[in-house]
Amino acid sequence: MDIRPVKHTDEDEWVRLRMALWPDADPDEFREEFPAYLEGGDRRLHCVVVERPDGRLGGLMELSLRLQAEGCLGSPVAYIENWYVDEDLRRQGLARRMLESAARWARHRGCAEIASSCVLDNTTALQVHEALGFEEVDRLVHFVYELPVEG
Repeated sequence: MDIRPVKHTDEDEWVRLRMALWPDADPDEFREEFPAYLEGGDRRLHCVVVERPDGRLGGLMELSLRLQAEGCLGSPVAYIENWYVDEDLRRQGLARRMLESAARWARHRGCAEIASSCVLDNTTALQVHEALGFEEVDRLVHFVYELPVEG
C-alpha cells in the first residue's frame, strides 16, 4: 500500500475517513476544508493517506504547523491534528509509515519535533503513540464555563 499526500480525487474517501473519526460532524464542512490540505493549498497544513491497491483510502494523518506545543522546545512544531487507519488495515505498520512521511514534511519546514494528543480513554491511540516512540509529556483536563445570559 502506498503512503502519499492527499490529492483532488481523494475527496470522497477523505471525507469518509474523517467521518469515521467524527461521526457527528457535517460532511459538507469537511468538504469545505478539503482544498486546504491539497498541494498548493494552505502551506501550514498537510495530509498523508494510505492508498489501497484498488485506489480507495485506508487511512489518513493530518498535520498542521504550530508555533508551539506542550512539551516541545522548538518552533515551529508539526502537530498531528487527525490520525485514522481503517480497522481492517491496523497492525500492519501503516501508522509508522505515515509518521515517517509526515516527518519528512515536518523537517522540510524546519521542525525538529512532531507533537500529538489523544483523549485519555482512547487506549488504542495511546498504545500506538507509545509504540511509535512518542513520549507522554502532560495530561490535561479541559473545562468550559458557560456565561450567564445578561438580563
